[in-house]
Amino acid sequence: MIDKVELEKVIQGVLAPLAIEVVGITIGCHGKSTQLCVYIDEPGGISIDRCSQASRQIADALNRLDLIPSHYDLQVSSPGTDWPLREARDYRRHLNRKVKLDYSRVDEEKPQSVVGRIIEVDDQLLTLDVEGQVNNFELAKIVKAKIVVEFK
Repeated sequence: MIDKVELEKVIQGVLAPLAIEVVGITIGCHGKSTQLCVYIDEPGGISIDRCSQASRQIADALNRLDLIPSHYDLQVSSPGTDWPLREARDYRRHLNRKVKLDYSRVDEEKPQSVVGRIIEVDDQLLTLDVEGQVNNFELAKIVKAKIVVEFK
């Protein structure tokens, strides 16, 4: 059995010196082999070259420590624009980017949708520029948030 907590610790330890953040890890089966998907990011977005560098470092560590007892396939990629933003660190990685939030308000039954550009983030508040107005949103009340893809 694969210890996911130990696996995450090892992968984070390998990537920390590279200033690459582990956003998520999934483990599944694909035929007779284990499929390990590691989603990584860094401020400004992660490049293919950095994903390749991370993949080599992760594979070296996993092979050396023998944490996955069977044959495994390793995939390392960016989380993509559909990856939900959940924690303050997720928003910090995307400063100055446009996001769409579904925000829960006490006085409303359904969450309110808001689109704005991330100005600032702390552990409790997300500050957005919404059509020229500065608005604060409590992170705990954000139901759903995703990056809005902008074409230039």
